[in-house]
Amino acid sequence: MAREKRQFSKEFKSELVRLSYQRDNTKALANELGIQASLIYKWRAGKKNSTKGLPAIKKQANQEVKELRKAIKNAELELEI
Repeated sequence: MAREKRQFSKEFKSELVRLSYQRDNTKALANELGIQASLIYKWRAGKKNSTKGLPAIKKQANQEVKELRKAIKNAELELEI
């Protein structure tokens, strides 16, 4: 008997990956949902690969925070004078 290939939404996959990190037993989670645990691990790996651009964004945000803190410090110094 041939199995029908199911399609899962991005939201479902994302939520399932999040849940899999919260649970101790990924295989049990997969069994509860009637899917194979290998799918969860595959989605986890895909999630890690899709966040490759985040360090650059984070670095830029950190730089902005530093600049804003410096501007606030300068403004506070001006107010003291």
